[in-house]
Amino acid sequence: MLKWRRTIGLAIVVIGTLGATLVPPAGLGRSALAYADVAEAAGAPGIPIGASGAVGMDVSFPQCAKFNVPTVASNGAPYTFAIIGVNHGRAFTQNTCLADEYRALNARGYALGFVMNLNSPRNGALSQGQQGPLGVCAMDDLPCLNYNYGWNAAQDAYSYTRQTLESIGVTDVPTSWFMDIEVTNYWSRDLTLNDQVLQGAVDFLGEATGYNMTVPSGTGASPVVAIYSVPSQWAQIAGSSYQPAVVGWTTGARSLATASRLCSTRLVGGATQIVQHWNSSLNLDEDYLC
Repeated sequence: MLKWRRTIGLAIVVIGTLGATLVPPAGLGRSALAYADVAEAAGAPGIPIGASGAVGMDVSFPQCAKFNVPTVASNGAPYTFAIIGVNHGRAFTQNTCLADEYRALNARGYALGFVMNLNSPRNGALSQGQQGPLGVCAMDDLPCLNYNYGWNAAQDAYSYTRQTLESIGVTDVPTSWFMDIEVTNYWSRDLTLNDQVLQGAVDFLGEATGYNMTVPSGTGASPVVAIYSVPSQWAQIAGSSYQPAVVGWTTGARSLATASRLCSTRLVGGATQIVQHWNSSLNLDEDYLC
């Protein structure tokens, strides 16, 4: 994070009352329906998006050796949810403490979701996008390679999470998934290629969770796909015209008491539903539901 830092459809999507008509970046006209290796839809409920004022936390690999589960947030409210990082800061890496963190947070009864890190491929990493839902890409077909890379990165994160949970007896993967998009990771100077990476990951996670992008977000604990970033970094990575049909999670609140002021921040196609605050006394990110 900034401190620690069914196929959904490759066409125009209209999000109910959000009033946003979303057009994917150019070059995403090829269907992913022919790609057979798609995750099964998950069944476990996730973060209760829409429960305004609820407070949670997010943790990942930096907390591996020193994580004690707190119960009370900095505003005195009890924590009710948690978001767990599944990578070690970059795509195709693993948070080796995922099982321990899941067990500890689940034991508290928190609603749980997951966040994956994402970046663009560079150098030899392009080979990780050569095969995917768009088929076998020529090595000079950069839009194809980048879309497949994003899909495959999300699939890798999801598969690792599912396998980890199964190893501790959990059969259903929670249906709240977030993508951590920051300039501290590598991104292409060609923003349209970054958009391909992002859309590939969005499409995979939508398929895996059963997230329906044609209805408004914010309805209980239904599946959600969201992007974590801040407007300045999102514009630098994705550009201002790319507005995927997901909800937003942003940061910058000075306290949980003032977090609601950032709920009007427009980050992506959907509304901002979570605002992050750094709790320095606990060395922990806290999250406020808008």
